[in-house]
Amino acid sequence: GVRALSEIFGSPVGSYCRLETVHNDVLVADDGSLLTVLRLEGSLVQVGVEEYRQIVDGLTEKLQSSLSREGHLLQVVFEYDPEASGERIAQMLSPSRQTAHSLGLRIGGLLDDNGQALRKYCAVENCWMVLWTRPAILTAAARKVAQGALKAELTKLFMPQGCQQVAGAMTALTDAHTGFVTGVLDAFRHVNLLAFPLSPREALRDMRLCIDPDFTAADWQARIPGDALSLGLPDPGTPSSQHLHRVVYPDFKAQLFPREGQMLSRTVVCIGERLWGAVIMNLLPQTPRPFQELFRGLAKREGARFPYRVSWLLEPNGLKHLGLRPFLATVLAFASSDNKRFNAAVDGLRALDLEGTCCVGFRICCASWVRIGEQELPVAHARLRRRMAEFAKALQGWGTCDVTEALGDPLLGVTATVPALMPSSPSPHSVAPLEDAIGMLPLRSASPWKAGSLLLRTQDGKVFPYAPNSSQQAAWIDIGVAPMGGGKSVFLNAMNFAFIAQAGLARLPWVSIIDVGPSSSGLITLLRECLPEGQKHLAAYHRLRMTDEYAINPFDTPLGCRQPLPAHRAFLTNFLSLLCTPLDAAAPTQDVPGIVQRAVSLAYDELSDENKPRLYQESALPELHALICRENIALPDNPTWWEVVDALFKRGFVHEAIQAQRHAVPLLSDITAQIQQNQGILNTYDKETCQHVWRAILDALEAYVILREPTRFDLGDAQVISLDLDEVAPRGGATADRQAAVMYMLARQVLGGRFFLMADDVKLMPKLYRRYHRERIEAIREDPKRICYDEAHRVTQNTSVSGQLLEDMKTMARESRKWNISIGLYTQSIDDLPDILIELATTVVILGAGTEKSIDALCSRFSLGGACRHALAHLGKPGAAGSNFVAKFNTGAGRLQLALSLTLGAQSLWAFSTTTEDVTIRNALYQRMPPAEALRRLASRYPSGSAKAEVERRRNAVKSVDDGATNAIHEIIDELADGSERVE
Repeated sequence: GVRALSEIFGSPVGSYCRLETVHNDVLVADDGSLLTVLRLEGSLVQVGVEEYRQIVDGLTEKLQSSLSREGHLLQVVFEYDPEASGERIAQMLSPSRQTAHSLGLRIGGLLDDNGQALRKYCAVENCWMVLWTRPAILTAAARKVAQGALKAELTKLFMPQGCQQVAGAMTALTDAHTGFVTGVLDAFRHVNLLAFPLSPREALRDMRLCIDPDFTAADWQARIPGDALSLGLPDPGTPSSQHLHRVVYPDFKAQLFPREGQMLSRTVVCIGERLWGAVIMNLLPQTPRPFQELFRGLAKREGARFPYRVSWLLEPNGLKHLGLRPFLATVLAFASSDNKRFNAAVDGLRALDLEGTCCVGFRICCASWVRIGEQELPVAHARLRRRMAEFAKALQGWGTCDVTEALGDPLLGVTATVPALMPSSPSPHSVAPLEDAIGMLPLRSASPWKAGSLLLRTQDGKVFPYAPNSSQQAAWIDIGVAPMGGGKSVFLNAMNFAFIAQAGLARLPWVSIIDVGPSSSGLITLLRECLPEGQKHLAAYHRLRMTDEYAINPFDTPLGCRQPLPAHRAFLTNFLSLLCTPLDAAAPTQDVPGIVQRAVSLAYDELSDENKPRLYQESALPELHALICRENIALPDNPTWWEVVDALFKRGFVHEAIQAQRHAVPLLSDITAQIQQNQGILNTYDKETCQHVWRAILDALEAYVILREPTRFDLGDAQVISLDLDEVAPRGGATADRQAAVMYMLARQVLGGRFFLMADDVKLMPKLYRRYHRERIEAIREDPKRICYDEAHRVTQNTSVSGQLLEDMKTMARESRKWNISIGLYTQSIDDLPDILIELATTVVILGAGTEKSIDALCSRFSLGGACRHALAHLGKPGAAGSNFVAKFNTGAGRLQLALSLTLGAQSLWAFSTTTEDVTIRNALYQRMPPAEALRRLASRYPSGSAKAEVERRRNAVKSVDDGATNAIHEIIDELADGSERVE
């Protein structure tokens, strides 16, 4: 084994680990050095040429003072493992599974399918940065004193070999190390790089996962000072010198290397279930190139991606590490032209050093591995050899450098790529300007979310989790922009699905979707079919129609309330102002809001208990009257509707009380009566303006049937609701646009009005109803809520509608934690969104851009950088790998601008499809079998997520054009239901 071979030469396998213990939450090395491990997530902005230069220049400026003198050392390790992506993605989806289990949603197959689709394009990526502060940072005198103090402490608390030397920290380094860590983190923040320090436990777990992941649990923890001591007894025959091993903290050598290794050749070592090989860079690139070039080159090797790890070691005072080589090269310059070139390079570096350029020692070591699994060892060995050859070729093409295998002791080369294990590397010392060294470090895209229910990815394969309603964002307002066919509806469905499946939910959240067309019907159908019996009514899809059956009275108030609450009153003002706005105008005239506001107040006052409340009519609700008689509910003579409401509520008939109240509140016709008859209004405002408002509302009563009568359209107890306005929000002309705006406003009140109730509103309600509303408001406010508008570009140019949206979004931005509401606004044209709405948005998704002019407009309005502009021009149409988009996120970690992709499985594509043929096939199969099985069969037969092309092919194959499509759809349904294949 490696250990036996190494011990012959006095170097046991554990000697590669220089870690000793933990002191004050900082790792300590065997010479007293202090070190901190950072997780380097990457860049918050898409890195292009311009962004790359800004990052390199910024880091060089900030880090050169720390790396210009002895004592500090910096290691960066990048790990890429496509073979582990399935397991990592499954871990990320686990919280959504738990939420689905809590909600009773049977969507496990859908989550699995999404994970499998994402796995094809993604790999696990980890990047660490290790910051060392060594005794050399101290002056000679201070170092001598510190070493003496350390020696004294070790003498007092000496532990035998195999145990941690818990007093091994050189405390004199603490201030310098803290300053180093703080300075590096500040430098990263300055250039929009996301990094955070790991605790010693987290860092040690990551190290062990790098060494032997197959033998390490995800929640493994090292034993460090402060942990409870073991009370184990020594085994019989154990030497007395080892008795303490069972009761004190074992050293990190034993904890981090759990299994023996075997040297299979001079270049290959076996640790556990993996074969490892290492290569070292013995000649740095002649023309340093960004890491992204190496990354892309490796992705194309071997016909498939393979795992690897790269370690960079940056040491201060790089020229010092050249030792005698410049002198010898000068003496022997006559013997070789290489020596002359070496001298010229050294002279150049010295000139840079004199000019103030920081030159660092720079070493690179790389490793790759193969999992043995069920394959024969020789087969795995040969596969590793091929990988190492491909790895070497890719490295050599990275700026023209030279590499060699780690011969003789491959374990040293492998462990040199483990973060924080040792402050050295088997690679030879090279010298480079700090700017060149930093330019070769990995600058990948970063997600501030460690987990999330919506798993996106970068376009080159890094998983990007996104968590709706997370604390990473101060508010939750998302805007989506895409031309027709850009994937907007699928993205919105995926976003809403992720909102419902977010981590930690015990109850179904509230989601209200205002749609034009059936885009969201697939999501609602899926949820309804996957919810358990008795809860299927909680998901509902309604297609609003301009008939009495769908009557909606915008003047309905919360149960028992004789007056509208402040937010409702503001909505009514906006709504009536919209009705009174001329078709060729974007806003009403100056006095209109005042008139309608007065009329609203007067209408409610007149119908209150103290004035002229409406009298109860038995014939209005026959079933309700039968209930009153059957239950012997006492009513006064000639009761009013308000008295009926109170009596029903006192007896516990809440739903019936709500029905009765719909006949007690004002109607739109009451507003016209106030404007026409109230002398206060007529004496205050211009007569012509009053007449205009009165006529406008009368015209609305004539045009909009659903506004004439008390509310009949009832959402019931549904919590996830889609209201399709396609029939009532037509296109074309000013009249159609006005109707669409009115219907959007009405839908917002029906679906979202309950979301905006506040605890303080209870004080404005009758005492009888306060307890009921307090409990109801608390329950709604605790749960996550979302209201989203699709095709919003059709109405946002109207001031009344956009004004209501603006008020809603301002509320979200100011008090999102109180309201717990997110808003989604999705449109085809960004030009139709007011600037103020864009400024309030915390998430922006652009799924298509179009012409160069529109790209320029998008970049200008969203302040997108050069790399994102380039990405906008190359988004393309959604395909097998998903849909590409540019996203902007405002988070606590910073402002992100990245090019990302949404990759869904075929089952999700089928579940969210809105194509007529697909919807017919899908819904028919839902009736014949469980949804999970229906989606599985659809995805298996048509992995593209649609059968439209197959329907057209079959239709064209028959002679009767009229019956072709219908017959083709029925054939496909029958074949899928029977599990058969069609024979041509």
